Amino acid sequence: MQARPEGHDDRALAQTALGEVLIELGRASEAEALLRTALASRRHAAPDGSTAAAETAGLLVDCLIAANRVDEAEPIAVEAVREVETHQGAASPRTRRAISRLAELYERTNRHAAAADLLGRLDPKPPREP
Repeated sequence: MQARPEGHDDRALAQTALGEVLIELGRASEAEALLRTALASRRHAAPDGSTAAAETAGLLVDCLIAANRVDEAEPIAVEAVREVETHQGAASPRTRRAISRLAELYERTNRHAAAADLLGRLDPKPPREP
């Protein structure tokens, strides 16, 4: 039997995937509960953080931004950047997505300097995702 990555949970994976589909269908409010449950499960499985948790958190941030709940989304987005950067490295495409999402949140709240600082961290030529 193949070892599962830290933070792996089949139910959390399914909830995250369904949440992503709901977001794509414009039904972000329905995705929120699924994503919160998946995120709690992934953080419980890997208390020191994981890429899986960071990706689920990013989708939750998308839901909250869609609902104009940016104050609630910000700490989740900041933690997602920290998690994915820790586990994937600063140059990872996943890290770039997390940083871009946080920068977008800062732009929406008129914190243009903070957004520019974040975007300045991005390497102009990202490596290909494995």
